[in-house]
Amino acid sequence: MRFQTSLICCISTLLSQNLVAAADGFIRPRDSDCSCGYYDSATDEVFTEAIITYFNETSVLSPDFITEDYKNKFEKDWNAIYRQGADTTNVQFSNGSQSLQLHVSNPDNEHLVLGGGVRTLRSDIQYGSFRSLLRPADSGNGGTSISMVLSYNDSQTIEINSMNTNDPSNAWISTLVGEEFPDRILGANFSTLSSNPSINVNPWDFTEYRVDWTKTKLNFSIGGFHSRSISKGSTSIPSVPCPVFLKHWSGGNPYSTQGPPKNGSTANVGWARLFFNSSLMNEEAHKDFDSKCQLANFCLTDDWTLRGSSPFAPEATKRWKQASPRTTQQWIAIWMAVACILCTTILLVHTLLPRAIARFGSQKRESQQSASTGSTNDSGYSSSTAATSGTSTPAPAYSVGHFSSNSSDNTLRPPPLNLFEFPTPPMTPSGSTLYSRQGTVFTPSPSKTSFNLGVTDRKLAFWQQGGSAYKTESTDTLVEAEMPSKHGSPFPDSKPGTPYVDSRTTTMTITGGGGTVLDNIDEMSNESPISGKKASNEIDSKKNGCDEKDKGVDVTVTQVPSDPPKDKQPLKPKQRVDYLAGLTAMLAIIVSVDHFCATFVPAVIFPGAPHHYESEVWANKIVTPYLLNQIWVGLFFSTSTRFLVSRYLRTGDLIWVGEKAVTRNFRVMSPIVACAMLEYFLMECGATKWLEYLPAITWSTWPYATSYKNFGAFVSECLELVYLVPNAVPQIIFNYCTGVLWTMPVQLQGSWQILLGVVIIREIKTPWKRFSYYTVCTILNWYASSWGSYFWLGLLLTDLDIVFKYKKHILSRPWLFYLLATFYALITIASLSVDVANQVSDYSFIDIEHRIHPDLLTGNPIYISNPTETASYYIPRLNGLLFAASLQALIELSPLIQAVFSCRALTWVFPHIFTIYLLHGLIFWSLGATICVFLHVLHWPYALNILLTATCCYAALVFSLPILTPLVELLGKNLTSGIWENARDVPPPRRATLFPYGKELLLDREENPQPILVGTTVAGDEYKESMDEKKRLQVKVEKLEV
Repeated sequence: MRFQTSLICCISTLLSQNLVAAADGFIRPRDSDCSCGYYDSATDEVFTEAIITYFNETSVLSPDFITEDYKNKFEKDWNAIYRQGADTTNVQFSNGSQSLQLHVSNPDNEHLVLGGGVRTLRSDIQYGSFRSLLRPADSGNGGTSISMVLSYNDSQTIEINSMNTNDPSNAWISTLVGEEFPDRILGANFSTLSSNPSINVNPWDFTEYRVDWTKTKLNFSIGGFHSRSISKGSTSIPSVPCPVFLKHWSGGNPYSTQGPPKNGSTANVGWARLFFNSSLMNEEAHKDFDSKCQLANFCLTDDWTLRGSSPFAPEATKRWKQASPRTTQQWIAIWMAVACILCTTILLVHTLLPRAIARFGSQKRESQQSASTGSTNDSGYSSSTAATSGTSTPAPAYSVGHFSSNSSDNTLRPPPLNLFEFPTPPMTPSGSTLYSRQGTVFTPSPSKTSFNLGVTDRKLAFWQQGGSAYKTESTDTLVEAEMPSKHGSPFPDSKPGTPYVDSRTTTMTITGGGGTVLDNIDEMSNESPISGKKASNEIDSKKNGCDEKDKGVDVTVTQVPSDPPKDKQPLKPKQRVDYLAGLTAMLAIIVSVDHFCATFVPAVIFPGAPHHYESEVWANKIVTPYLLNQIWVGLFFSTSTRFLVSRYLRTGDLIWVGEKAVTRNFRVMSPIVACAMLEYFLMECGATKWLEYLPAITWSTWPYATSYKNFGAFVSECLELVYLVPNAVPQIIFNYCTGVLWTMPVQLQGSWQILLGVVIIREIKTPWKRFSYYTVCTILNWYASSWGSYFWLGLLLTDLDIVFKYKKHILSRPWLFYLLATFYALITIASLSVDVANQVSDYSFIDIEHRIHPDLLTGNPIYISNPTETASYYIPRLNGLLFAASLQALIELSPLIQAVFSCRALTWVFPHIFTIYLLHGLIFWSLGATICVFLHVLHWPYALNILLTATCCYAALVFSLPILTPLVELLGKNLTSGIWENARDVPPPRRATLFPYGKELLLDREENPQPILVGTTVAGDEYKESMDEKKRLQVKVEKLEV
């Protein structure tokens, strides 16, 4: 029976060899006793298949392995700037057949590194114990890695890498699963292994590397030392069948292999002992195997006499493919999603379309009113609401109703009551319409009346009529307003008989031809600190014959039109400083171009970076120091100060400071949070999929983006932007497209500093004390390496212009103008040239500056505490401070430069700068990366590739601005304006459900009800007038009529 079993195994082996063996007829020896598999006593696992090869026993590669021959067109690695490849000529046997030699060639001009490697012919390997004897390349030859890898795809990968690195002291071994980053904690250093006597391993020589892979556990061992263990609960363990690779390679990743070697290098493979299970073995085969094989029949994996490999079918060489679990479409979910999208679209159109139509109609009416400016009525009152030059005319008054009179009919015909009309006012016994405001009755003369009221106007009228945050006195005086002629209304937009509501008062007044006004009108400026505009409806009101002795006496108050007093004149609309707007727009463009170059042509930005063309090196020396220098970002801080404090310096209005203090965080953070969420959503959808493939093509490791771990981490990173103290770097810049968000903590902290500073500055009236304060604050901030120095210089320039009018004095003296302009220009050019000097000479201005600034931890100068520290981009420098101050001063002074920055193109870009700032990185790293990778695959010249990529990216950015900027403004400016209004204004009092009616509307329902007073502001139990009080009021009305 034993002989028959052996004979069957030999026959099956020979049949399999005829199908898959090499052409030279290589014979695989097989011990007949191992037909039941291999038992691993260390893990108590049984494996049915094996491949055992000793490369020192042969000079021909076993048919179980094939040499690799490929050239990757790109690499999926954030930090690898070289592409991997393999050549069959790089796989050789050493002299005397001591081992298998795998060579790595030096890189070519296209950053392609050809290595050497072999892989198993079988691809059905699923779970097992894999062992190999490897020796890395010699030290000092450049960083490479000799690796044993089981890989199906990026997520289904197990690898153990022995890397000599560029510096032998940093040589280490990594044990990675899936797409893990090659962190040092996921491996062991060569020096640690060799210096530990309990391990007794020399990684520079032949060392056994072992991977034990089961369904629930994954273990890594180095020279018998157990280095890492992974269980299924902690990390996802690969489960897909795949081949085994033995390869020698280099990608230039500074965090792993480093390198590549400039003159090539060689690593060695001594043997490979692979014990595993086959994914082709189905459930029936497993049952048959279990029934026939017992523990006594198994071979041991530790038996060093074993040789050869297990027979296999041709299907074992094919790549595994997962069957689709379902073929039917999820139509129910699809139609539900379509229905939700349609409902959302309809609701948005229903909301936005009427608003757009109303806004268009309002603009059309305003244009018609502007066209009729200057026309007056018969009584001499202006009937136009258009503002004349240098003045502001009263804005149209809100109307709460419209009385249309008919001289041929003096009866009152109330219209039907509906939800959108104000009910017909009740009549007094004499036929007059009765209104009440806490006992004050308004009665226009009898006429045919319709009282139509819009919902918005009705809310406004009721709120103002019933008592707003601004309290006014009320009287118990009944006044009957006489119906005047149709002409002579002092209210430009009022019609005869139309109730007039002044938005600054708490009263509702009815205006006719003669225009009577009841109760006092508070003269309050309707200035909005949000928009910087004052409401134009400033109308004086007077009481005729009403003083202390007249209290309780019936009086008639008449509206007397008058011009607004000089001290109440609204501020002229603030003209935008176009040249500063253009400068800010140019800064946004410079930042985007800088980031584009850092992504696709890094040699233009970073000195010494790999370059595709020699012109990139010259651009770095000539163009970059002057046009793409990172010190341009300092102008963002100095110019923003003017927009922040200019109004307070003019008016001294602390409301403006309060508004900025309340809304600044929301103004900045709302769009950022929304854009970050949008970007993370697109990243999860695969928008930045090709970004990770970009470094091996562009040779830039600068771009990097990854999604947040969970929503709590996202919230934490957003809050960190608000509370982080510069010069610390916020963590969100490591997840967000481009690191521009490091400027947000600087902007916010600088805002608080400068809002407090400007209040102090305005109180220092003596000039020499004022400028001494500026000097001290600027020097101290610079000494502390704080960006606050930029804000103080921006405040100084704003103060000189607005308060001291320095430009007027300088421009009147040409010699002084040209002297200062030349001086500022020289300082600007010299500040930019510092980086050129740092490149072409060994003299470093940064080191000189580090001899002055203190280290935050020790207090000693930086060059003593940390001599190797370099100036990071988020640390301010002296040449950047001088550049920002001199260039802004030059622009403020020179009309010619102001004209350049006021060009139409830059002023058009200005409203979109925040959108450009937030979204250019997303476009570069999604659309740009995709285009660049695919054009590279098509073998386009790199210059043409980048030209087309830049064209597409900036075209997409420009076309997206009109769509995205309104959303950014909605989230930022409009949202914060509502927040400020809620913080500033006292909310209206709570009203009863029946307001403006009393309870009697429902409680006193008699057959002949008495007139009900409309428009009262007393709500709830406070409104309890008896029927006698109603009669008393009616008697007073009758007396007035007589």
